[in-house]
Amino acid sequence: MAAPNQNRELLYMITQFLEHENLTEAARTLERESGFYFNIRYFEDLVHNGLFGEAEEYVDGFTTIHENLFSTKIYFELRKQKFFETLQDGERCKALTMLIQEFGDFAPYNRSFSAEAAALLTLDDFRHHHSLAGHGDVNEARRSVMNDIRRCLHANPVFQGKLQPPNIKYTLQHAIMLANSGNNNQQQNGVGGNGCPAPPCFYFNMRYFEDLVHNGAFDQAEEYVDGFTDVHENSFSTKIYYELRRQKFLEILEEGERCKALAMLMHEFRDFAPYNRSLCGQAAALLTVDDFRTYQIRTGHGDINEARRWAMDEIRRCIHVNPAFNGKLEPPDIISSLQRAFMLANSRNQQQNEVGGDDHPAPPNN
Repeated sequence: MAAPNQNRELLYMITQFLEHENLTEAARTLERESGFYFNIRYFEDLVHNGLFGEAEEYVDGFTTIHENLFSTKIYFELRKQKFFETLQDGERCKALTMLIQEFGDFAPYNRSFSAEAAALLTLDDFRHHHSLAGHGDVNEARRSVMNDIRRCLHANPVFQGKLQPPNIKYTLQHAIMLANSGNNNQQQNGVGGNGCPAPPCFYFNMRYFEDLVHNGAFDQAEEYVDGFTDVHENSFSTKIYYELRRQKFLEILEEGERCKALAMLMHEFRDFAPYNRSLCGQAAALLTVDDFRTYQIRTGHGDINEARRWAMDEIRRCIHVNPAFNGKLEPPDIISSLQRAFMLANSRNQQQNEVGGDDHPAPPNN
């Protein structure tokens, strides 16, 4: 198992690769969920653009509101500025809701704040309050907030060692190139070459997808499938989308939401008309019955859980025979390859340091 510092460097190399592939959201998610590196530039952009909810969600990956006073101050500054801007937009009801729901966390530290903030709800312009006369415009206020938060980040022990990226010389691409180069040299020297890093590839996480279907999260399931195929790519893909939408339609009917089911029928089932022109008519007939399961073609539908399992079985069969998913149903074994690439990069870096940083290997000892 790699040492913690080495794991941190590997994680950073992976985020570099994700950014290179324009998978920036995945890179930020990796930073947040692993907590190995707080990307302060990304965080500052969120604050300067007024995306306080997203900024707080990013901070959540590294600390909690009550972990220490520096952390409390970070959350307070984010919510305070969000509250002020909500007031400035004239949304007093929204500001009141926020005051009730989001500022209770700070009561143990400042019991008078909620009352003082509530008083601002009655003013035409909260900046007329004597304590906020120097608040300035939105951009200036955001910069001031970010300055306060930055001081808290640097003083907060939770963020020690996480505000700077790991000090590594090689990017992920360089490391893989080195690994490939080393592997080719082994083959040229007659040494069996194996462990060569696989090229980047996509992976369809079947377990995650099945959980979405079994939990009735059909929109999220379809959104996930969208990253790998589309409804018209081939007949197997069409069948996948059909099973997801059909089960969603039937569950909406079961909940008695006929208008919602009709809207779905009109908008989401048009994709299947070229393949089955009678489908919409058959589905529309279900809108008129008290229990669609009494309809002759739906008598074996069963309960929701059973129906979802049946739908997932159908979808699974389509996925396994669908050429769009070839090579994407098993995760690539990249950890050992990344570690090998990283060790080669470090070895090359150490050799360069021994000879003053050039690309020539150190001379052998006599």
